[in-house]
Amino acid sequence: SLTINELSVFAVTEQSTMSRTLDSLEEQGLVRRVPRADDMRVRDVTITDEGRAVFEDVWPIMYNDMCRMFKDIDDEEYRAFVTTLHKILRNIRRHEI
Repeated sequence: SLTINELSVFAVTEQSTMSRTLDSLEEQGLVRRVPRADDMRVRDVTITDEGRAVFEDVWPIMYNDMCRMFKDIDDEEYRAFVTTLHKILRNIRRHEI
């Protein structure tokens, strides 16, 4: 599980946007938010069994799209791209996890 703040850092989005997105996912039964026993202000977000099933249905489509995007890009170019992307994400990160 992750907190809303942690998820927003990973998704490179505002906490308020992540919270609204999670509201919708929770209404659909795809995630669950549970208060932490040691700090009731913090909610741990976990994927539900239904959410996992939806992810497993969608993942092959996402993976095929990613493979198509990187078609004809060799391993060295791919590694350079990912390295550069990680640097960009570190540069724009507002909060450490």
